[in-house]
Amino acid sequence: MSDVIDRLIAEWDEEAPELDTSGMAIAGRLIALGDRLRERATRVLGQFALSYREFDVLATLRRGGPPYARPAGELARAVVLSSGAMTACLDRMERRGLISRERSDQDRRTVIVRLTAEGRALALKAARAWFRSVNALFAEAEADGLGEPLRCLLAGVETDAARTGRPSTGEAGPARAPHRA
Repeated sequence: MSDVIDRLIAEWDEEAPELDTSGMAIAGRLIALGDRLRERATRVLGQFALSYREFDVLATLRRGGPPYARPAGELARAVVLSSGAMTACLDRMERRGLISRERSDQDRRTVIVRLTAEGRALALKAARAWFRSVNALFAEAEADGLGEPLRCLLAGVETDAARTGRPSTGEAGPARAPHRA
């Protein structure tokens, strides 16, 4: 079975056979899968009027258990958002009544983000829908043992990011960012 990545590699092999395109077989497919998963997340989470980032914030707070709260800086690191992007995301969520923000009693410079009752309920509903969706999508892949090799691959990418001091979040820049051109 051939896919778009096979065709891209074949074109490169024809045009510039001296290029080693072996990594593209993995990177290209992972990028394409990421694109499709983002599309799926948009569709599934859109039922709850949530972006994936908003869901990620809700889920991070919800799975942490009571009191369903974290410092904003810690939350931003957990969901890999800049402080500005986190502020904008939290502003939207606060307007919807999903979270509240308060100053820490221990350090007034620290903002604590807390799920409201509505946010806790929505986080669980959205998580159920998202997990049901991806579980159905990947049931066969997991049964075929794909989960563990992907875990190892991600660990290798994270180790490389830590070793080189470059983020593994797609912000690596043109020298390291794979693309499908």
